[in-house]
Amino acid sequence: GEAAIVLLDGAASDNTRKRIMDASHSHSAPLYGLSEGALGHAIGKKGRMVICLKAGGMADKLLATLKDEPRL
Repeated sequence: GEAAIVLLDGAASDNTRKRIMDASHSHSAPLYGLSEGALGHAIGKKGRMVICLKAGGMADKLLATLKDEPRL
């Protein structure tokens, strides 16, 4: 399926950051950066660097909330 939104943790390595940025741009998926450790804390899985959400529900709410925030 297609990702409606991609969230990238600030602690992601340069290689991971580049791969995810390239992939999200090539698939036209909005990419947002989070502060270091915020993603793992938010989803309850320490050490997670990237999450993609499908359209609907939570993804739509996040997109509405982040609409004025800068994208990566």
